[in-house]
Amino acid sequence: MSGQRTKIVYLEILRIIAIFLVLFNHTETAGIHHYLETENPVNYWFGICAASAAQLCIPLFFMISGALLLRREESLRYVLRHRVLRMVIVLALAVLLQTVWNCKQNPEALSIKTYLCNLYTGTASVPHWFLYAYILMLLVLPLLQRLARVIPRKTWFLYLLVLWETANSVLPIVEYYTGLANPQFTPSVLGKCVVWGLMGYFAENRSEEMFYDKKNIVILSGASLILLAVSVHINYLSLREADYIAYGGLFVSVYALTVFVAVRYVCSRLKMPAALESFFCFVGSGVFGTYLIETQLREIFYPVFQAAAPRIHAYPAVLLWLGACVITGVLLSNLFKKIPLVGRLI
Repeated sequence: MSGQRTKIVYLEILRIIAIFLVLFNHTETAGIHHYLETENPVNYWFGICAASAAQLCIPLFFMISGALLLRREESLRYVLRHRVLRMVIVLALAVLLQTVWNCKQNPEALSIKTYLCNLYTGTASVPHWFLYAYILMLLVLPLLQRLARVIPRKTWFLYLLVLWETANSVLPIVEYYTGLANPQFTPSVLGKCVVWGLMGYFAENRSEEMFYDKKNIVILSGASLILLAVSVHINYLSLREADYIAYGGLFVSVYALTVFVAVRYVCSRLKMPAALESFFCFVGSGVFGTYLIETQLREIFYPVFQAAAPRIHAYPAVLLWLGACVITGVLLSNLFKKIPLVGRLI
């Protein structure tokens, strides 16, 4: 398998992993928060573990974008016309679809004012926040593309990762145990989408000697397991004071990096049949379209979970439910790609 082909396949596999986790994050007590309802100790601890790690899907998506986009050098005009405008149109259509869907039981509530309010506030659907964040990343993309090329390799990358995890994981733990917080010291200035995009670029294009080494990947995987154990412990304790685990975002950058480099490492050394490559590329090409209609898909196929859950454990039932969503979403997305203009958006 050629190097270019390997790169495409491993990125598509990462997209598939990420979309399953996105859907899982939105299953509420049927899936991601099932630990609140189960009396089975295995399901309980598995649920807390899953909820503590599932948010890695968002940094993973931004890392994929960074790996692909930051190695280019595009003009501001090109980015605004061909990338930002496209995503703005996608956002407008996605909000329109969700607004109509939300008003299906009450058509009188559907109005241009409702749509414009939803578009401005982003409240039509919680998952739409990703589109707003992605547009923000695209707006600074020309700057990031040039910045990434002049930053030293290992030192900056490791500094960025340590700084991000300190702000997003270590400080919340300190706050939990001490009850002390400094609201002025927030990581918002870094911008999640920018940090994760740069992480993807460095992991893919500037750190080959670090992340193509089996020993380093094993060390990173071991560190991720230790951090996951810490996260599970903190989240278990947080249930004494909260209805849901309170720290589901701890160390997700490390988990995402681990999955990213591990999948790339395996794909670079695995001789994959051409048919399997084509399958991953086909499914991966429909991930974005699946994300755009994931709310509708989850509602439509929820009866799959309801029918399966009494017969099998909840988590296998969730897997069937989400599998039906992804399969349908991918098929619809690839069908829509054949429609002129629409296909260029998704």
